[in-house]
Amino acid sequence: MEKKEMKSKTNISWKISVFALLFAVLVVISIGCASADTIYVLEEGNQTIQQAVNNAPSGDTIIVRNA
Repeated sequence: MEKKEMKSKTNISWKISVFALLFAVLVVISIGCASADTIYVLEEGNQTIQQAVNNAPSGDTIIVRNA
C-alpha cells in the first residue's frame, strides 16, 4: 500500500511539473508575440522613414503610406 501511495504522489508531482513548464513556455511565447507593433510613417508623429526606423524597437513593422 505504501508503494502505491508514493507512486501516486510521484505521478501527480510529475504532471504538475509538466503543466507548469508548458504554461511557462506559453507565457513566454505570447509575450514575444504581443510586443511587436506596427509603426506608420506620416502618422503617429513619424515625419520621415528614418525617424520611424529610429523609433522602432526590434521586431516592429514599419508601414510607409503615400502622403
